[in-house]
Amino acid sequence: DVFFVMIDEITISHPANANPNLPAGVDVSSIFVRLKAGLPEGQYNGETLTFTSGDASAAITLNGEVTDVQHIMSDSQTINGDLIISESNRYQITSTGILTVNGNLTCDNPSQLVIEDGGQLFCNSANVQATFHKIIEKTTNDSNAWYTIASPMSNPTIQNLTSNTFDIYAYDEDAYQEEWQNYRVNSFDFEPGHGYLYANSAAAGEENTDLIMTGILTPSNTSVTVSLSYGSTYEGVRGYNLIGNPYSHNISMNVVKVNGTAITEFYRLSNGSQLERFTSGEILPGESFFIKATAPNQSVVIGGE
Repeated sequence: DVFFVMIDEITISHPANANPNLPAGVDVSSIFVRLKAGLPEGQYNGETLTFTSGDASAAITLNGEVTDVQHIMSDSQTINGDLIISESNRYQITSTGILTVNGNLTCDNPSQLVIEDGGQLFCNSANVQATFHKIIEKTTNDSNAWYTIASPMSNPTIQNLTSNTFDIYAYDEDAYQEEWQNYRVNSFDFEPGHGYLYANSAAAGEENTDLIMTGILTPSNTSVTVSLSYGSTYEGVRGYNLIGNPYSHNISMNVVKVNGTAITEFYRLSNGSQLERFTSGEILPGESFFIKATAPNQSVVIGGE
């Protein structure tokens, strides 16, 4: 991780071989100091921060006020206690980072808790505000332009949703020959457990699309139930439903259950239009997938274990 401190003046001292942690159990591999300009001398009192790792400790004495602390997480970290993310205490989980909070997680400002595409957050707390990134790579090949996406939060605010050359669809199994419902025609809300299709065809000069979702995350221990459709008059698509990962972390097949039984297969879009069958593997945060109902009145329950 990288630990940023913004202050007026600083004096740093710590014993040799100390491995600072903030909070306990979260490694801090680097400390960057940036000086705030324009602060009068003597305005702030001295403060001391102490980091503890096993039997070693390291003290940082600050002659000034801590105004901005950023934790950039690029590996797997577990916090067994509570974590409060405040206005001066920002967490950013990178594409390789995994943060597990076993205690209570509090964050009231989504800009202070950022999950990059590929990053994962496990927590059971309700009402956690966060920002979630989903990257849609640009392509000029229409057959490879399609991405299945999902939201880890209920009805999020989404930046860049209609940027670049885009198309967005929801899937309605029961609407024969009109299964794909275009957002341009009738807009819809993004809900946990539901999957969507997004295309960034990227006209000349356009870049990758960064879908930036902000809202309240679905807690890891909260199940999400979606009713399955089995009404298409066309046998070739009957029972296929587009389901989304409702969480900010990977999920396995054994937590996706239809009428109480874990699924044994799922389908991803391949080459933009064909369904590819999988009998193992995990579903990533921000990803959706097809499962097949086998009879009317079935539902899928995701997670909650």
